Amino acid sequence: MRSLSPTSRLVAVVLVAAAALVACGANSNDTKTATEGLPDTVQALTANPWVLDLGASSLKFNHFYRITIVFTTKGVVGGDGACNSYSGTYTTDGSDIVISHLNRTSRVCSPLATAADGEYLVALQAVRHVENTNRDRLKLTGNSQTLTYDAVH
Repeated sequence: MRSLSPTSRLVAVVLVAAAALVACGANSNDTKTATEGLPDTVQALTANPWVLDLGASSLKFNHFYRITIVFTTKGVVGGDGACNSYSGTYTTDGSDIVISHLNRTSRVCSPLATAADGEYLVALQAVRHVENTNRDRLKLTGNSQTLTYDAVH
């Protein structure tokens, strides 16, 4: 049996490597290709203040309240609930997010607004994933909860 010459071995290695690169190339199902040009998670979160789209969220209260959220690059989150302001911290790992240490002011509110604040903050702390496929839309999901926000410009 004859062995390959060094040149033939080099050509074979290059051909195998080229075939591997072609097989691993980007396609339309590639998440990296599909999200190319979109900001990373922290950039997306901090790009705008956000206002809750109650109709696209899973919260059960049906009174309109202007609920907002703002993320800082320093890991601080805050905003206005149905009656009280709130603040806390967040961490991200890729598109995963943990929101914790939420505190709220102690304004006296109507029973409906107090219940809405409570439901919102429980849902916010349950969030574990960020979806940002549109620069003007933000979706936070986790534990059967969905909070969908529109950018405030």
